[in-house]
Amino acid sequence: PPTIERAIVRLTTTELMLGDLPEIAVEWESLAEGERAAWSIEWDNEMAGLEQLSRLAACGELTPDLYSRYRHVLGAISEAAPILDSLNLSSPQTFRNR
Repeated sequence: PPTIERAIVRLTTTELMLGDLPEIAVEWESLAEGERAAWSIEWDNEMAGLEQLSRLAACGELTPDLYSRYRHVLGAISEAAPILDSLNLSSPQTFRNR
């Protein structure tokens, strides 16, 4: 179904960005302002997508595999909090309310 396909794409792109995050953090100050802005916007879009996934997860609409990936992504974002803070990047609303 389209909902599952969107969840797969969202999880995959977020996982890829998380994988790039340590390298981006090292290069951040040497990136042009436009590159930093573009990366920040893309990151914000991913976090908005995770907000949507959180609603799907709460309603039980994710497959067990997707739910597991979703929880893993949330854990990785939590672990990356110091990097996110240093780059002034957002995290999902899920973490801001804890």
